[in-house]
Amino acid sequence: MRPSLLAAALLVACFVNSAAATSASLTCPKTDDAEVARLCAALEEEMRQSGGETLPQAASSIRLILEAQSPRPDTLRARLTVESAAGRHQGDEMVLSVMDRPVIPDSEIRDFARLLLKAALPQISGN
Repeated sequence: MRPSLLAAALLVACFVNSAAATSASLTCPKTDDAEVARLCAALEEEMRQSGGETLPQAASSIRLILEAQSPRPDTLRARLTVESAAGRHQGDEMVLSVMDRPVIPDSEIRDFARLLLKAALPQISGN
């Protein structure tokens, strides 16, 4: 397992609490923007791979809301907002940009998705 995937998996494990199992959902913006759609798909895949669809023993239902835009095919701006029983927390905006290609490679979109989730997960667990 790659170190970044291991880190994401360990952060998901931080959701452990004494309550019953619950779900996490992702809401993506409705847009025709191909780069935003790629990021949403990468986030969904990352959540599936790291157990984000059903977080064991999480205290409450968790909703992740993606806010993203891609002003150019080589630039992507995004943030995740977390809604849970503990409240709502808007994450910091992050930017992914490439200068050596006309579009962002899939591998970088996946890494960006992991980074967004990693930044959001401590907000969910209260750390």
